[in-house]
Order: sequence, then structure tokens, then C-alpha cells
Amino acid sequence: MSEALAQPGEVIGGRYRVGALLGEGGMGAVYEAFQTQLNRPVAIKLLHPEIGAQQEARARFEREARVTAALRHPHTVEIYDFGEDAGRLFLVMERLEGAPLSHVMRAGLLPLARTLEIVRQVADALVAAHALPLIHRDLKPENLFIERDDRGHDRAVVVDFGLGFIAEREDADRLTSADVIMGTPSYISPEQIHMKNLGPWSDVYSLGCILYEMIAGEPPFDGAPMLLLSKHAFGEPVPPSRRNADVFVPRSLEALVMQMLSKRPEERPSAAATRAAVEQLAQTLGERERSRGAGALVERAARMVDAPAP
Repeated sequence: MSEALAQPGEVIGGRYRVGALLGEGGMGAVYEAFQTQLNRPVAIKLLHPEIGAQQEARARFEREARVTAALRHPHTVEIYDFGEDAGRLFLVMERLEGAPLSHVMRAGLLPLARTLEIVRQVADALVAAHALPLIHRDLKPENLFIERDDRGHDRAVVVDFGLGFIAEREDADRLTSADVIMGTPSYISPEQIHMKNLGPWSDVYSLGCILYEMIAGEPPFDGAPMLLLSKHAFGEPVPPSRRNADVFVPRSLEALVMQMLSKRPEERPSAAATRAAVEQLAQTLGERERSRGAGALVERAARMVDAPAP
């Protein structure tokens, strides 16, 4: 599987001309592409033929196409097409401009207002997904794509629903037919590790891990993968304000993060409640900033009035 899945200039499905490689993993690769019939840029994900021949992997890939297309939300990637070409399953989606949140965070901590807006948008996408009811179960900074326009406005896009499943299935408590733990150790929920009681609250926990990292500079727990699983299953995270004493964390924000990271799913807020809490925090933060700005203007005006005449 070391050979390239497609070559630049190759046409997939009779209408998608392949461009540069955008990224690759164990299951396949994603390329820039151009839809010749509609004259628009797209991204195309190709599954390795060896993996596509496996019934479970093929079903998972097809499910990603269906469930992501069903979302049709501003903060999820738009799906255009799905098919098979020369033994390769492919998924065609909008081409995103920007970078994963994991790359964005490498430059340092983001301003608190920007952090809250990104998390609000992700929570909004989860509200729509959970209403299907679809659970992502692998939320992590690599799966949150950040586009930024000329005015400095962010658009967060949740990608890669390949591990997701419909919560109303009879086997909803099972992560796979082989009971293999699915998720990323730094952001995995306790119930994913225990392989039972998986639900929308599991995505909220993972989003809590991401929010923690965005305000503290590090995830809630660190260590080797097996140690991380143990900590998420049984450990209690240090509050972010204590994890990084150099960062100001509003008490209400810290309380929200710690609630999202509760070991008991019923104690976590829903995605909708998380969105509402973040919106309230952002509003409060904005009011404080405006108040400080107004106070500074008044202070400068007072100094001008009190200044001695020349």
C-alpha cells in the first residue's frame, strides 16, 4: 500500500481530475481534484483497494459518505459524490482552505474570544449531528479544520465522520464487531474505553478535551497511549488554570470545561447546552472588553481636560 493511490492528471470516475496529495493515512489518501463537468475544485478521498475489499472497512467508508451528506451543516464538510473507480472507493467533498486546528494551535494559544467562537461552531455542528442521531466518536484537533477569511472570521469545520455511527442501532454499545477501542487516546471518552454507554455525551467529553488544550496549551492528560487510556478512564484532570498558571481562565469557563470532562456522562452538558454556555461566555467577555475600552477613553479624555493650558 506504499504506492500512490492516484497520479496527478488522472481522472477518477470519469469526471474528477486528480491534483496534489493533501494527506494520507492507513486507510487511504486525500487529493486535490477538479470536477471537470461543473468546473469547480474539490477534494477526493480514495480508499486503498486492499482495505476497500474488507466488508467492515467498506461499510464504514460508505457510512461516512451517507451520514456526512445527511448533515448539510455550515460547520461540517459538504459531500458531493461517492463511487468506485478501478477497485478504489472514492468520496468527493468540498475543498477546504485553511489548516487543521492542531496546526493552528502550534503558533501558541489563541485569543480567548477566538477560542470560544471556534468551540461554539463545533458545538453547533454536534447539535445537528446528534439530532440524527449521529455520534462522531473521534473528535480531535486534527479533525477540526479552520478556515479564516480576509476579515479574520473563522469557520470551523468538523471532518472525518468515518468512525461515527447512528446511536439508535441495536448494537450502539459496541464500538466495532471486534470490540476494538475506537478514538484517539488524548481525547477519548471514558465510556469509549469501557466500550459501553456510548452516546452524544462522548463527543462532548472529547470537545472538552479540545477546549482544555486550547486554553491551557496542553490536553487534560499526558503520557503514553495506554497510560492515557487509564487516565481518561479513572483519573481526574487538573483544572486548566492550575495546569498553566500563566494563562487567565475565567471561572465560568473553567467550570464548563470541568463539567464537560466529568467521568459521569449524565453530569456533562449536552452539545446544545455547551453551545449556549460558550455563547454566554463570549457575550460576557465582549461586554467586559467594551467596558474596558470605554473606561480607557474616559480616562484619556479626563487627562486632556485636566492638562494645564499651554
